[in-house]
Amino acid sequence: MNQKNRDLHQYIMDSSSEMTNEWLASRGDCGSVYSKNISSHIENRLIEQNRLFIQNVAESFIENKEEATHNILEWAAAVADDRVNTYTPINETLHQFKIFRLIFLERIERFTEENDQIEIADLLSWNRHLQETFDQIIEKFSEQYFKLTSTRLSAQQQMIHDLSSPIIPVTEEVGILPIIGDIDTERAKKILESTLDQSAEKNLSQLFIDLSGVPIIDTMVAHQIFQIMSSLKLIGVQSILSGIRPEVAQTAVQLGIDFKEVPTHSSLKQALKDHNFLVKKANTL
Repeated sequence: MNQKNRDLHQYIMDSSSEMTNEWLASRGDCGSVYSKNISSHIENRLIEQNRLFIQNVAESFIENKEEATHNILEWAAAVADDRVNTYTPINETLHQFKIFRLIFLERIERFTEENDQIEIADLLSWNRHLQETFDQIIEKFSEQYFKLTSTRLSAQQQMIHDLSSPIIPVTEEVGILPIIGDIDTERAKKILESTLDQSAEKNLSQLFIDLSGVPIIDTMVAHQIFQIMSSLKLIGVQSILSGIRPEVAQTAVQLGIDFKEVPTHSSLKQALKDHNFLVKKANTL
């Protein structure tokens, strides 16, 4: 690596604190980790991240390409993880990259102006290298940010699915599964998996499936319900349906859906009563 690159690297490292302060001074009240009104703990973390960022970019001018790329991409992945954990919108981080790209370019221009030996070819080469380096960082950051947010979203969706089909124990062997909301193929699959797991875990022998909160029952939904009940039967759990409202039953008949082979009740209260589950009123004084 030629001496000019070494001199540029040293110039940037010597200007590191000044560049960071210039960046911090550009902040507004954006309500994120980039806001000027943040805790000292968060600000110190930002300063340390920025120090490493400047160091990695500066060293990319003097290190071999493979080593420099590794350090830069490692930094981008770590910062993406931090921004996801602090719920920082990706557009705000990309905006900060834009600001710091300009700060870097200005530094290189100053270095060029202060050194008569610098030729136009050097400036063009450094500019091209800087743009390529920033593009690499932004691409890696965006890739990691998307990966982490997708993983988090999937986990949240799984949690929602689990919470949307909880089995409520009535006795040691009997439970109630209230289903609320629309049922599509994906949700039906989740309900099936969750119901089988919960029933086996709780050692149930009987399960009341209440459909009072299901607004529409079409052929697809009916098929999914039958599949759930058939699967439960295979593991020794008897299923009882309740909560099929008159308008839903009428629609089911028109669609040719037959519930006659399935124990059904108009309401969960009636289903429990018909199966000898009685709720007694507490004695009052």
